[in-house]
Amino acid sequence: MKRASEARRWAEARGLTLKQYRKLVTEHLRKLFRQMIPFRRCGAETLWGLLQGERLKSLFETGTSSGLVDPNRRALVENELFGIPKKDRHTVRPAYGYLHPDESGRVLGDEVWPYGDIAVRFKSDILERTTFTGGDSLDQISRNGSQNLLARVVPDPVRHPTWLSFPWPLEDVLQYQTAEELVRALYSVSPTLHYIEAQYQGDVTLADAHEVIFLKKPPSEEPLRRLHEEIRRRLNEEGIPYREAWQTESNGPKTSPDQHEDGGAR
Repeated sequence: MKRASEARRWAEARGLTLKQYRKLVTEHLRKLFRQMIPFRRCGAETLWGLLQGERLKSLFETGTSSGLVDPNRRALVENELFGIPKKDRHTVRPAYGYLHPDESGRVLGDEVWPYGDIAVRFKSDILERTTFTGGDSLDQISRNGSQNLLARVVPDPVRHPTWLSFPWPLEDVLQYQTAEELVRALYSVSPTLHYIEAQYQGDVTLADAHEVIFLKKPPSEEPLRRLHEEIRRRLNEEGIPYREAWQTESNGPKTSPDQHEDGGAR
């Protein structure tokens, strides 16, 4: 296997056996992943749905997506990665987002921009039911076809990453001292690894939200202007802090008055 041969090469370079190297990499990744923060990009309509008591819905329920609208391909990926039957339209499927160590909600190259200009940061306890892949899982199959998907993409629990968690070629993971360094390495090594995809298992609702980050100036056109006003009003009512990240740092980012202490990755 490619991964085993690469790991053996890095192990030999460090004077370790393959078993010793795998153990060290697994322990090191678990330390780095404690720095990760769970996010979801969305538009105003999706956020409004959460404020109305809805859960995040899948492509199979809405028939729409800010990414590739291809239910058959998504069903194939979720069947291979999670064992969900391809024709099952009743199972609560994963809600997708991303992990990043930066509290800004942005990722390198901002590859998640098509999914919306609002970043919802979730509370840290959602990570107990979150898996991840190194790169966009649907993009992997779009670029490489469906054959042997698990040889390239292995979903692991965020709390328990392993030496198999990332596709090769990724250089010796032990050299990265922070999660930010790891993310930058992933971004530079391959166009399919431009962010760390998170798969949130089970219902994701407003109760999971820690903070909302508005990355773009509110629209001036109706009815979106009014919708954005209503969203901010409801966030204040619910006690969920938000930031207007589109404002310049020199002017001081505008935030809502209430701040929760819980949230982010521990």
